[in-house]
Formats: sequence, C-alpha cells, structure tokens
Amino acid sequence: MTSLVCRERALAPAIGRTFHEVWASNFEEEFNCLLAAVASAGGPEATLALDMEFPGFPSESPRFSSPEAHYEALRRNVDQLWPIQLGVAVLGTNGVHRGVWTFNLHFDASVDAHTEESLAFLGAAGINFPRHRAEGIKALALGQHLAISSLIGAHGRAPCWLTFSGSYDWGYLVKLVTLGRALPGLASTFDNVLSIYCPRRQELRDLLPSGSLEVLGRKHGVKRWGTAHTAGSDALLTLELFMLLGGPKLQQGNSRKLGHTQQHDDVERWDEMSWQNVNAWYPHGAEQWYLANNCSLNEGVTQLPHADWENSSWVTQSQTNNDSLWFPSSVPLSKSPVWYPTDFQPWVAAW
Repeated sequence: MTSLVCRERALAPAIGRTFHEVWASNFEEEFNCLLAAVASAGGPEATLALDMEFPGFPSESPRFSSPEAHYEALRRNVDQLWPIQLGVAVLGTNGVHRGVWTFNLHFDASVDAHTEESLAFLGAAGINFPRHRAEGIKALALGQHLAISSLIGAHGRAPCWLTFSGSYDWGYLVKLVTLGRALPGLASTFDNVLSIYCPRRQELRDLLPSGSLEVLGRKHGVKRWGTAHTAGSDALLTLELFMLLGGPKLQQGNSRKLGHTQQHDDVERWDEMSWQNVNAWYPHGAEQWYLANNCSLNEGVTQLPHADWENSSWVTQSQTNNDSLWFPSSVPLSKSPVWYPTDFQPWVAAW
C-alpha cells in the first residue's frame, strides 16, 4: 500500500517543487516515495541534485594549496564529522520537477563532533538542533537504504547526480553509503570509489566557475525556494541553475563522454566489491562502531570520548591509509594526477 501511495504521489502533476521534510518517524515512507519519484522521472535518465549540511571544518587547508592538500583536509574533516542534513531534488528528463527531500539526521551537539562557528551558522539558517537530537534519522539507516537502492551503483539503473562545488557532498555521501568507513588516503582512490557509487555525475561549478550558490541564483534571476543553507533548498537551487544552463541536455553530453568501456569497468568493480559487507569491517557490529565515533580531533571541535573506539580493529586498519583495502587486487587505481583545480575553495564548496 505504501509503495502504491508513493507512486501516485510521484506521478501527480502537482508534485512540482514540493518539499518533503523527513525525520525518523516518516523515514521509511518518504524514502520509498523518493524512489518512486525517481522512477517516474525516468529512473537512470533522471537528475538528482545533492546537497549536504554538516557541522564544520575542523581541519583547514590554505586557499591556494595543492589539490592533494585540499583532499587531505577534506578527508580529515569528513572522517571526523557526520552530516546533519542530506537534500535531494529530483528532475525528470522532460524538465518536470518531482519533489525535494530533506533527510534530517540525528545530531546531538553534546556528543557529536562539530565546530561552534558552524552550529551558529546553521542555527541562524533555521536548523532545529533540538529536533535533530530527538527525532533525527540515524546516519547508518540512511546509508544502508542508499547503498542498496537503485540510486547508487554502476548497475545501469542509477540516475545522474548533480552537485555545486560538490567535494564535501561526495565525501559525506561515500561515508554514508560505506556506513562510516574512513575515506581513502589518496584522492585517486577516492575518485575510483566515487565512480563506482555514482558513475554519472555533473558538477555545476565547472559551468559556473565563480560566485556562491546564492549569488549565482540572484545573478541569473533564479527564485530561491525554501531557506538558504538548508539541504533541500540548496539542492533545488542547484537544480534550477542546472536547468537554466541546459538541464538534461548537459547530462546526455556527459554520458556520451563517459563511454561504454568506462561504464563496463565500473560495473565490474561494483560487482567485485567484497567490502560492502559491513560485518566484515566492524567485528563488533556497525551500530556499535557508529556510536564509538571518537577520532583525534583538532582544537575547537567538540566530541565526547568513547572507550570502544580505541579498541576498534577497523580504526587500526584505517589509520594506515592503505588504499589497497578499498579495492580487490584486480582493480587499478586512477592514474589521474589531480582531483580538484588549484583554485578550489573549500568554504565556497560547502556553503
């Protein structure tokens, strides 16, 4: 019954830019509705704009440092923190909106790592921290649902994902779908992992190289729906700008550039990924690992200690930064020497 209701909602012409606020109480229903909306939008031909809101940047990198240094800062930040919101805006091949979903994750400032400046910033944008603490979705639950859904993976059914300066969006998405696994030590390995989970991607920053999302929206006369710096609203604005620049036609061009050989390689690597079985990573169980989330944090980051973290065999492995753990021996690493351009700006990317 729930699936039928969701499909009827997804097919309804009035769905448009409807916002769906998702908490633990309606998570299962709304996730199914998101899947139905993507199916009605064309499935693999749909476009999903992604935005993450997260509680800070404990590790900073110089503005014009090397791509390797930028990735190292990203890796340290993502490994220490968890997202607070995940926003998805869905667009069909015909340019019709199919809705906007904001997944509100559990976050407790007395326990979870954060920086005070970022909490103040997000609070001013309207993030309801008491409600996130009481009613938020467990990050592992969202990650598990994403990982086994048709939205993720090189299986020919995944849609095209769209981001605006999406480095941190991708980092947190990979963390979610791998159920908290530390990011690879090398940017090239991360790029391979991302190509397996989201083989079709579009980066709006490549088309709009300067200006924040808010400034670009105003410059191009795109109306802001919802509240700035909340995940659903930012995802929708990203999608609206994408449509202004050509929309799905840009996605089709990217797909042609990808080529059959690369898609075939991604499918093979996806099928070979033995580390998707979380029980093999965390012998004490994924839920315990998630609670035992106390890594070495920088000054200004607040997080309570957890004794089980120091005894975790997985943490000992991840600290070695041995990227061979991410792939079977038959999978070559990317030969790309860089990941982001030298003028990449992490603060612009996040906000």
